[in-house]
Amino acid sequence: MSAIRAAASQAVKNRPTAVVQVDVDSYDVIARAYGLPGVQDGPDPIIARAMPVYLQLFASFGVRATFFVVGRDLENEANLPFLAAALEAGHRVANHSYSHSDFAECDALARREEVARAHEAILDRLGVACSGFKAPCYATDPGLVRVLEELGYAYDSSMIATVISPVVKTYYRLLLRKPIHPANWGYPAHLLSPRDPYRPSPGRIWRPGGAGLLEIPVTTMPLCKFPIHFSMVNILGSGLFKVFDALEGLTGGGFLNYAFHLADLVPDNALPAAFYARPGLRRPLPWREEQAREVLRRIVRRYALTTGEELAGSRSGAA
Repeated sequence: MSAIRAAASQAVKNRPTAVVQVDVDSYDVIARAYGLPGVQDGPDPIIARAMPVYLQLFASFGVRATFFVVGRDLENEANLPFLAAALEAGHRVANHSYSHSDFAECDALARREEVARAHEAILDRLGVACSGFKAPCYATDPGLVRVLEELGYAYDSSMIATVISPVVKTYYRLLLRKPIHPANWGYPAHLLSPRDPYRPSPGRIWRPGGAGLLEIPVTTMPLCKFPIHFSMVNILGSGLFKVFDALEGLTGGGFLNYAFHLADLVPDNALPAAFYARPGLRRPLPWREEQAREVLRRIVRRYALTTGEELAGSRSGAA
């Protein structure tokens, strides 16, 4: 029996590593971006209605996730119990900027203020000194890496190497009639970035180098680099992740950073009808939940789960 337990333990140790992340883009954040009507007093409706769905879902699979929080949402006292519940359940919180607005347009000083102010809000309101950051719209560049290093951050998850970046930018410009900074959703050179965590080169952050913090890139499909995060699964179904899972098995992929957005699992009819016209939210919540369960079933079966902090600590000093 001990030999069986030892073999099982070794099998777990030999699994590839995964982290699960949730971008807590509140209704306030999304309403400002899409010109939707605001909300009245009380907790943000996405935080209040979707956070319990995620906590129950993650608990059923034994998943510890990291919730990337917008600092300004913590100024609303009514939001705090929902985020405190995530911490009590063993999840982590990390920094997603203070305002989430026009982050790519910020100069170095303003960007530093966005990171530092959110850091202080998280520390003051939730009692957590977070060590991880994710830029709104994946708007990363060497200047951001320098800011995070100066502020002592252990890891960043702003890099996404995806072939649909030009499509997203066209969608914003032509359909939403909104300007979009070239940094949003990454520069073309970011397609060359590694799929596994790495310490970026200070001047060319898509290459491994000598930076002090660990870059934990959001995972995309091997070979074609199509996005697989859950917003895309809400559009195309969990078959997208099944294809990814099969390709990872064939190509020997060894790491997964899987991303959700909090709004991905917001209940039906909780928000103005215009909100549900967004791609990926037109399906009923039970369908979306089942897609999430299928994705999580595959993740826990194949990967050993960890957190960004643990990953950065285990790779301290590694390039």
